[in-house]
Amino acid sequence: MKQIDGEIGSYQNISVHDAKQLIDNTQNIVLLDVRNQSEYDLGHLYDAQLIPLYSLENRTLPMELEPPPVDDAFMFGVYQAMLNSFHLSAHVNDPIIVYCKAGYRSASACELLVEQGYTQVYNVVGGITEWMKADYPTFTPRHHVDVAVVDGETIIDIEPWLLYTADCIPCQDLLENEPTATTPVNITDTIIQQSGNSTLTHSALEIDGTILELLTENTVVWQQNETSLDFNRTMSLSSRISSTPEGKTLQAFELYVQVQHNDYLITISTFLQVLDDLTYNQSTTYMEYLPAGAKPFTTVEVVEFTTAVSLSGLFKSLAETVDALGYGYEVSEDDSLQVFAERYYTLADEVQLLSHTVETVLSSYDKLILFNMAVIEDGWGDVCDILCPLAILVGCVAACYFSGGALCTFCILFDYELGNWLYASLCSYNYC
Repeated sequence: MKQIDGEIGSYQNISVHDAKQLIDNTQNIVLLDVRNQSEYDLGHLYDAQLIPLYSLENRTLPMELEPPPVDDAFMFGVYQAMLNSFHLSAHVNDPIIVYCKAGYRSASACELLVEQGYTQVYNVVGGITEWMKADYPTFTPRHHVDVAVVDGETIIDIEPWLLYTADCIPCQDLLENEPTATTPVNITDTIIQQSGNSTLTHSALEIDGTILELLTENTVVWQQNETSLDFNRTMSLSSRISSTPEGKTLQAFELYVQVQHNDYLITISTFLQVLDDLTYNQSTTYMEYLPAGAKPFTTVEVVEFTTAVSLSGLFKSLAETVDALGYGYEVSEDDSLQVFAERYYTLADEVQLLSHTVETVLSSYDKLILFNMAVIEDGWGDVCDILCPLAILVGCVAACYFSGGALCTFCILFDYELGNWLYASLCSYNYC
């Protein structure tokens, strides 16, 4: 431990390993997170209080201050941080461990605390980033998963999303360089022809006075329904062929599953971009579990495959991945995370059933996919929880698909940093 001396008091710099020992062996210890609310929501140490660095400068809370509505997440977070700061004064002589992302903001916070008379203050060098690298437990509802299929075996590597973004340069660029607002996009969809299982749609997208056009033919090539007293399951496979006036064409398939149960709604949607008759270029899968009557606490997992895999193999590996994530929530130290375990297990069963269906019923579509990714969401989340990871990781073609087709014309006609454009125009300006 390194002690930092000052005229008023002192604090000590400690490693994450020393911090872990203090937490495990010290009574009345306080864990203080001085990052921002958005960072805290992505992951934090168990039992840590959030008081952003700027809030430590004023620890006075008017006792007549009424709390804002719980559904106003931003104001309620500000109120809670103020409340935490006010109650912190009761721990003036207790050990306080302070951390941030890397240890810089926490050092400033420690200086403020000793100036305010706190007697046992510890700064965690390296912050929560080093804590996660040491594989110490973290409360987090966001993960990044690498999946590889080797000799038929699925190899799964799960890490907190915060740890992944700490080493992801494109992610840091997007997060640290706030995109500038762009001109709103005007989109018009017109159904030209509809007959049987086919629909022909004309889309016009206006950006800065330029109109881009797209003609899309969507055809349902297979559908299956199953109904019981408790649930209704619908499966379908659709073909989508999109073309521009200049003759550029994108052929794709969507495999869609919806399970309506008394206790939940499950949606699985896989977008398959065709490369040739034997191969898909890439797949993007979105899986969502919505429990009945749930409130906004949400988990989001981003899954990347590092090896090519068949369509049925994709779902087999995804089922194993969802099951592994469920086990991680089951053994977590917090009841609010443990509740997700059974939901993930249920979702894994549905994905495994889909793998079997592709293998037995849709075998002619069970082709090799070169690049694969998936987003898994549990709960009523924010649209950008889904679209921003898609924009960062797979670019625009798949991401625009999940925006309801709203950006697909732009994606096909232009080829540059489309993921950054999507992040700027959709996630940071229009919808979030």
